[in-house]
Amino acid sequence: MTREAADAAGQLPNLPILNEHESVQKVGLLLVAGDRGFATASGDDSVGVFDVSTNKLLKKIPGGVGPDAIIYDDKLRLIYAADHAGKTGTLIDPVMMSVVGTVQLGGVAEYAQADPQSGLIYQNDEDTNELVVVDPQKQMVTQRYKLGEGTGPSGLAYDPGNRRLFVTCDNNKLIVLNADTGQVVATLPIGSGVDGASYDRFTVIFSEFGETTQLAGAAGAEAVVFGLPLPVIIPA
Repeated sequence: MTREAADAAGQLPNLPILNEHESVQKVGLLLVAGDRGFATASGDDSVGVFDVSTNKLLKKIPGGVGPDAIIYDDKLRLIYAADHAGKTGTLIDPVMMSVVGTVQLGGVAEYAQADPQSGLIYQNDEDTNELVVVDPQKQMVTQRYKLGEGTGPSGLAYDPGNRRLFVTCDNNKLIVLNADTGQVVATLPIGSGVDGASYDRFTVIFSEFGETTQLAGAAGAEAVVFGLPLPVIIPA
């Protein structure tokens, strides 16, 4: 991932290019916690920790098998790395730079999101067509949400205010879930090759191999998908 790509994602401002760093092999995703950058590296199954001002490698932390997605759980102040091939989640203390727990997910781990209110982590399981709820304090999966018509979930966006999860699936479906119950509240058509998704107060934007489609007004009573043949309404 280049700095430009990281900047665009709002993940890693002012950090030099890391995919050319000799200490990190096959960089997945990057994030910043304080003055440290954390990068998953599937090449050697690690999470590399960097000083963001100097790009100096501070430590390599074991990251399970094939670590890919990585997020910061602000409520519990933990780093969470989703181990794609290992079907686990690795919990890391960003201050001590050490692993504090491993969660068995029961499926191939794709992207995840943390709830800022509870600290729970929502994790896509690609091969089981589920979204699982991880309790980092118990270090276990506490709920498993089926995705209805959605298969091969990858990207995940979260609206904590309205308790809505937006799951992009490889069969051209966007599945909207109630975060508390797992109920599917809407199933929407999207383009092919979807991978990432993000949310802000007004929109969800998900990428489709170079294309983007906006889900606008998600914070209101209803949401309308634009960039599709017809607008689609999501029930509140």
